[in-house]
Amino acid sequence: MESEEDFLFQNDLQQLFSSNLESENWTIAYHSFKDSRQNGAFFSAFIPNKKALSVLQHYSWDLKIGGGCPGISVAERNGKEIIKYHHYTENDNVQPIVLVRNFHNIRPQYTEIQEEFRLYHNLYQDATKGKYIKIHDDGNEEDIILVEDKIVQIRTKALRQYAAIKDMSIALFVDSVRYSPIALEQIEGSQRHLENHNDRMTYFVEIKDCTMSRSQERRTLSRFLGKWVIKALPKEKCGIWPSDQEEEKYESFIIGSDEDGDPITYSCDPDKLEGHFGAKPGAPHYLTLVYFRKEVLNKYYAQPQKYEVRDGQLYCGGLWCLRMDNDHSDYVVVYLGDLGGDLPESERTYWKAFNTHPLGGMSKTCYSRGILGQFAEPESPDLRFKQQLSQFKEVWEKKHKWPLLLELDKGDQHLLTALHLPTTDDQAEFDNQVLALTKILVDSLNETELAKRISRCPDGAKGIDKLELFLRGSGNPSRQKVISFLRDLQALRSTGVGHRKGKKYEKIAQRFSIESKNLKKVFYEILIDATAVLSSLNDEVENPDNSERDFALRLTTSKWQ
Repeated sequence: MESEEDFLFQNDLQQLFSSNLESENWTIAYHSFKDSRQNGAFFSAFIPNKKALSVLQHYSWDLKIGGGCPGISVAERNGKEIIKYHHYTENDNVQPIVLVRNFHNIRPQYTEIQEEFRLYHNLYQDATKGKYIKIHDDGNEEDIILVEDKIVQIRTKALRQYAAIKDMSIALFVDSVRYSPIALEQIEGSQRHLENHNDRMTYFVEIKDCTMSRSQERRTLSRFLGKWVIKALPKEKCGIWPSDQEEEKYESFIIGSDEDGDPITYSCDPDKLEGHFGAKPGAPHYLTLVYFRKEVLNKYYAQPQKYEVRDGQLYCGGLWCLRMDNDHSDYVVVYLGDLGGDLPESERTYWKAFNTHPLGGMSKTCYSRGILGQFAEPESPDLRFKQQLSQFKEVWEKKHKWPLLLELDKGDQHLLTALHLPTTDDQAEFDNQVLALTKILVDSLNETELAKRISRCPDGAKGIDKLELFLRGSGNPSRQKVISFLRDLQALRSTGVGHRKGKKYEKIAQRFSIESKNLKKVFYEILIDATAVLSSLNDEVENPDNSERDFALRLTTSKWQ
């Protein structure tokens, strides 16, 4: 807790002004405070560089809180009235960083950030969290502005970048009044008035008697009034093209092994690879295969709102896309040149941590597509399931005019995007995938439409019950296998994911052979069965008498046997 002397003389503000504010990560662009012991405010503005020294010649603020909005001035010249529009009413040379909007107690006050500054950095406003976020070219997000009740903090670097391109500086204004129970006569005369002034800041501290106050806690008051000017960054560091063009760094990746088994590495710079423009003869080919552990994709599965792992491609919104072979049974395989040409620099550093020695070639699917130029279905069951799910929904709705599986709610859509084969034998990852698959196949059953098509729906019947009655009436030949799988999946979710694992979980775990197989293999087989379920659900027959014959015919061509 600060002493009375610190409190009285406002040493914290003096220390703030004596520090190098250009090097601070955050700048308080606006702050209004008031309690029983103090009141005051911080404010800020952009000022032309040529005015930077002149504003330090006086203590008064060059822009008031709430000022800086557009307005009109009227003047008379040669007997003629001149009406002029001003972008900033108080001073066209002083631009507010934060606009404090006041509606005369009819509507609540709130703050806005200067529009041009927001647009310059292309900031996304997350109003629920009180943030403005900058999305960089690699997809990484950075908090630039933090807005709380009566306080706005902005990244100092972002302010200096904007000021650089505008030929302006950042002016910070502070006005603080604090009260103390110390009597004025107890304070040395030399301490009652302090001033400091140089080419970067100016301030004074003045202590006055406050005996008019009846409170013994307010016998004296001190006022701190000051300004600080933060210089812009050099123009070449303004953060916008062409000033942001720094020399790109390329990682080296393992492309083979020498005779001793040690790794051979080479740069992923496309311009240094054979088969690319400007390549050096004899260098590794652009299409050299580089192998990564499957866990490399976990980062992207964990952020489905930003990244999407598709069959053969990884997307980061609309910023970048990487071709890859994610149909390989054990690894993710990428062309060496694509690592340098398609991945951002920061992502290449991340991928390098998962780089491993080359083992075998690419998957059959990737070879057929990339080398032979042929159409090929994916073989990995997670990719096949997603493909089958999309086809199933289209076929079913076209035939029945209503969806059997409802689209996931907005808050659950990530479950399908991030559905994947577990990359490790971790129980938590397995449970999460079981939960996702159950929501996609069981919780999404269209119970309303199913109930309309059942002659008699028993009380308490749930989604799977209704589907069973519907399939029985439609003559689906594999309804027993479909219903059995869905019930088992639901039981696995209910006993193992949604509740504490106990004897019921042990029973259903035996059904899926969880004790005798690793969890990656278990979910692999679950996805194969789930894909077969989707295929089977469209196998309705017009004549129930032909059910067994048609079912037997389907089994000869299906993997689900």
